[in-house]
Amino acid sequence: MELSESSGLAASFIAKSGALDSAFVLVDIGVRGGIHSRWRPLESVLEVYGFDATAEVSAPNQRHHYFKLALGDHDGECTLHVPDNANETRVSSDGAHRAPMARLDTLWAKRALLPADFIKIDCENYEPQILTGGLAYLKACELLGADIETHFHVRPGLPYSHFAAINTVLVDRGLQVADLALSRALRADQPWNGTGNVLFSRRLVDERRNSKPAPDTILKTIAIFDVYGLVGPAIALVREFRDVISARIDADALCKKLTASPWIAALERRLPHLGLGLWTRAKSRLAR
Repeated sequence: MELSESSGLAASFIAKSGALDSAFVLVDIGVRGGIHSRWRPLESVLEVYGFDATAEVSAPNQRHHYFKLALGDHDGECTLHVPDNANETRVSSDGAHRAPMARLDTLWAKRALLPADFIKIDCENYEPQILTGGLAYLKACELLGADIETHFHVRPGLPYSHFAAINTVLVDRGLQVADLALSRALRADQPWNGTGNVLFSRRLVDERRNSKPAPDTILKTIAIFDVYGLVGPAIALVREFRDVISARIDADALCKKLTASPWIAALERRLPHLGLGLWTRAKSRLAR
């Protein structure tokens, strides 16, 4: 189940303004087909590290780094079950396919990737093992957010649910649930709610009581909220940290783009074109 997506007007404004001193580092685990379209507004400042156990992903530029590699809680090999729908490939003890596996901690020790600003994991129930294999790496990151596929079922090895396992790791890194999309049980052959995606994020307004978040931290978090269509938290950050970010970016213009971003996304879903390039020109004018 997909989380919300906006047109990313504010994220694009942040990326193109030159306000960031550092790249936005996205780690995408389960990157088959490439990164999500929500990240396009940040393309000019993105540094991407993508991992997939079975898929070869083409890098569009030198700032995208893709590895045909499974991630987990040990280094070596794993076995995979690969169904007809390859998007549902999963680590399985009785799988027929073998693939190399590494821990995030091992890759970090080898300096094979940079500290992440954001991590997305969609690996068919293997998310807790991936996080367990990356505890040292996560500690080295100033992680601002994560998008994790999860469920609330209690199973062997997950006595408090899959969600509890990932939530424990991410709360320790200062992240809290910011949004949730759940595949609801609506059919007789689906007797219980299924998987969902959870967006975790830092709560910088609360953190300000004990620390002073850097301008890059604030602006990147605003961009995350924007691409996920969370206008309220994004505008709250602009208002709370106006004194910090105003030297980098026009805060009033940023608020306007945050407000317009979900409306443009809604129109795009309903009006894919208006003929004669009218929608393209209108969107361009709104962006300016």
